[in-house]
Amino acid sequence: TAAGKILVLTEQKMMMALSGAPFACSAPSLRPIRIRPVASKSSTQSLSSPLHHPRLFSPFVPEVEEAVAFLHSEFNDVDNLVAHNTSRVLKAFQNARVGSHFFAGCTG
Repeated sequence: TAAGKILVLTEQKMMMALSGAPFACSAPSLRPIRIRPVASKSSTQSLSSPLHHPRLFSPFVPEVEEAVAFLHSEFNDVDNLVAHNTSRVLKAFQNARVGSHFFAGCTG
């Protein structure tokens, strides 16, 4: 549901703010990447070269893309479970008034 997705995104942002790092279990974006042509000062380079032609490509072989697409709902279920459990742990820490400074190292 939309509310569930918003909750997960909110929890991910909350974890990012607390840890200063991206959410550990967030799925990478697998959208195609657009290559933009590079302006060249050399007139000897051909603009028909694959490196200078805007095209879409994926860094993964089709079998990997199909497997990721097939397992997308399972990945979402795991991400939702992780977000829910993270929220529970965070709430328990808040209720016990445990802060991040309790886990900080010592230089002495």
